[in-house]
Amino acid sequence: MLVDDESGRAFPLWVADHDAAAISRAIEGRGQSSSTDTHGLLWAAARTLGAGVEHVELNGALHGVVSAAVTLSDATGPVTLAARASDAIALALRAGAPVLVHEELLAQVAARVADAEARTAGHGPAAAEPVLMTPAERWNALLAHLSTLPKPYEG
Repeated sequence: MLVDDESGRAFPLWVADHDAAAISRAIEGRGQSSSTDTHGLLWAAARTLGAGVEHVELNGALHGVVSAAVTLSDATGPVTLAARASDAIALALRAGAPVLVHEELLAQVAARVADAEARTAGHGPAAAEPVLMTPAERWNALLAHLSTLPKPYEG
């Protein structure tokens, strides 16, 4: 779950277990010197060649698969490479680079989250009584609902 600290906007992203584990390791600061996975190898190669990660962009989606771009830069200037979203995020976390999400994707997700909130409001036992949920419980309920909908971003 990507969350903008300033605006509170969120971007849920489904990734495979091994990708989630790699992202978790990067968040926790573990494995930053390892080149045993795709993003570790790319980060090691970039540093060896004198390049840095300028930023990562989640820039589109096709059939529910989010696409990304990694912008590397060195003394000769920036170069942008297409990447899987999960690899791009893990690389950005290792490099301390920002992860940017295009406004169109944020708008699409906001519409789906609003729909999920409307559909999950008041469900469950004793629906006539207000149910107080922690933010984590609320997101878990919304994500569970979103994962049962048709694939996002189609059209």
